[in-house]
Amino acid sequence: DSLGRAKRSLKDLVEVARAEGRTGVQIEALALQALANWKRGERPGAMIDLENALRLAKPEGYVRLFVDLGLPMAWLLQEAQSRGIMPEYVQVLLAAFNSALATPRKSVLPEPLTPREQETLNLIAAGLTNQEIAEQLVVSPETVKKHAASIYNKLGVRSRTQATARARELGLLG
Repeated sequence: DSLGRAKRSLKDLVEVARAEGRTGVQIEALALQALANWKRGERPGAMIDLENALRLAKPEGYVRLFVDLGLPMAWLLQEAQSRGIMPEYVQVLLAAFNSALATPRKSVLPEPLTPREQETLNLIAAGLTNQEIAEQLVVSPETVKKHAASIYNKLGVRSRTQATARARELGLLG
């Protein structure tokens, strides 16, 4: 599968970066490896890779690298915090996420919403039904359902209520 191939490539990149003394590349590859492991359900491997990335990153004070990886990294860091992994540094990183989220930036999402998804999200947040959204956007209710499913996937939620709450957190409603 593609995640498996990505993991192998990242592992190779970690080794090359280590051999060449390119710490920043090594940290980013380990962080991406942690995200890939997490997505595959390999929680212990994800935590090991994340801890290795954090151990390399802490002495140099890397913060932006983790924040730029978006919400999935924030969730991974929250899990690390709950497991007591490098608590002081993880707290610094999570605080950086909070300040990044306080300043609305659509790039916080790993995959940004399309303009049509953004319109749909605003109407969902306004409490309109799929039929009402379809009429307003001049599309079929089935198209609205497809947009909603894509929005839920991108926001990592399962319902309209969760989508609205997450969109508010991220400053996506306008």
